[in-house]
Amino acid sequence: HEPRAWIVRDFTEGIFYAPPAVQASGCLRPFYNTFSRHEANPANQFKLLVTECRRVVGAASVQRPLVGALGDQAVLEFACYPTYRPRLALLLDTALEAAGQAGARRVRAYAAGDERGAVLGEAGFRHEASLTDALDLGDRRVDVRIFSRDLA
Repeated sequence: HEPRAWIVRDFTEGIFYAPPAVQASGCLRPFYNTFSRHEANPANQFKLLVTECRRVVGAASVQRPLVGALGDQAVLEFACYPTYRPRLALLLDTALEAAGQAGARRVRAYAAGDERGAVLGEAGFRHEASLTDALDLGDRRVDVRIFSRDLA
């Protein structure tokens, strides 16, 4: 089962998964692929939640620039199948711990729904700002909430 209540985005690739209006080939595979491509940067982190049958059921990607004024700032993106939601906190903690060890001091994440915002709250993120009608999904516009968490 796919996380149908979540909007997952990858701004760098310009793709969104927002059922039922906008889907990435009907599954989340394109997002796992784009998350993993960013792993080449040593400042980035990419962690998977894998079942005993070796199936990927969750992913977390923390991306940050190597240099520049925002070099210690990072962006978290994640996806998880609903049946594995209880294990998502451990996945996020693992990714954030690795990001902190790699030099990230603050991590931001975005939510366009209550459940995703709740996940971020459980992971220690605080609400930072809201952007009204910021995301155009074709058939509707949705608010985007920005969350942040200090790692240092």
